[in-house]
Amino acid sequence: MKYRDMTADELQRIIADSVAALLANHVEPEERRKQKQAREQLADNRAISRALRRHTRRKIIAGGAVLDEADVNPEFGAQLRDIIARRVINPRDRDFMAASGHNKAGTAGAAAPVDITPPTATEFDAMAEQLLANANMPDT
Repeated sequence: MKYRDMTADELQRIIADSVAALLANHVEPEERRKQKQAREQLADNRAISRALRRHTRRKIIAGGAVLDEADVNPEFGAQLRDIIARRVINPRDRDFMAASGHNKAGTAGAAAPVDITPPTATEFDAMAEQLLANANMPDT
């Protein structure tokens, strides 16, 4: 059937369907900008996630090497226990370290577990004052 043989209602329906199809395929510039921004954000998030996974893997590998060295080198093991006692402040992490230890049972040079009780309020204040004093020192 040709257009000239159609009624006005049929022509209007065909035109309305054609316009609707064109509009369905048309994406406004603002929508395209939002889609591009979303794709860029997704790429950024993936890059950040990849970097975090790589950083975590480095920490795991380095931690394993450090713990292995502490097992065979008593002096280094003592230094490591001292670092852990000073740096691990979360009570849950302290409990985990105390329960698990970081020397394998029966290894040569295995030292007694370190007392990892948190510092007293006075000791903590003194440590904080010292850190603040060192942080305020001008670089020379």
